[in-house]
Amino acid sequence: MGVNSLYRFAKDNNIDFVVFGHTHIPIYETIDNITFINPGSLTYPRGGSDRAFGILTLDDNISYEEIKI
Repeated sequence: MGVNSLYRFAKDNNIDFVVFGHTHIPIYETIDNITFINPGSLTYPRGGSDRAFGILTLDDNISYEEIKI
């Protein structure tokens, strides 16, 4: 499922955050108040990206940090 499909699903279901994987390509982008997060891959990064993982913190504030290895 690509970002376009995820966007349509999120928009149709009033979803604010979409966290996904499988593509091994990192993304941290907000479109129409919907935030998409894919940390990429620790072992097999694609698209010229670095090996990385992400930390998503959900408390009084929401924050995301990408850690490159």
